[in-house]
Amino acid sequence: EGSLKFRHGQADEGIHEIREALRISPGFAPAHRALGMIYAAKGNVAAAVAQYHQAIRLDPTNAGTHLNLGEVYILERKFDLAAEEFRRALRLDPQMVAAHQALGVILLLQRKPAEAVEEFRTALKINPQFLAARHALAATLIQQGRYDEAIQEWEAALRANPEDEWAKKALATAKKMKTNPP
Repeated sequence: EGSLKFRHGQADEGIHEIREALRISPGFAPAHRALGMIYAAKGNVAAAVAQYHQAIRLDPTNAGTHLNLGEVYILERKFDLAAEEFRRALRLDPQMVAAHQALGVILLLQRKPAEAVEEFRTALKINPQFLAARHALAATLIQQGRYDEAIQEWEAALRANPEDEWAKKALATAKKMKTNPP
């Protein structure tokens, strides 16, 4: 009930409902995760981290909670901790495209573009329609001077979503860069 209230714009009521549920059943990991999600959305990062840690202590096998914790660590610019959480999520659920995508972004921030490319490609093998991974992959390939591959990725993004204005502009830029490298 608390998560529903949050989704309908009633965050404070949602927090109250979830806290009440946790008073009755303090060992219910999904409630801690839901509370962490609400706190994260409200910008209360410390409270979100505490709730995710509690949820993981109660149920360390929930890949989604590890993903959520990693995302909060990104907000705190704790990229090493974020990468650890994304890797934990992937050990639990190797098909979690959001974790592959997020880990790829972290690897880029850590100046590991080759590893990032692999994560983006893995996400796309699992779900070829996952445009965030396709965009990140294409942009990374451009940074590496791999223009032909980047062009293929932008074209694939446009096949998936012909109205993707970002992909249209990026494709044109990639084609220009191919003929006139920086």
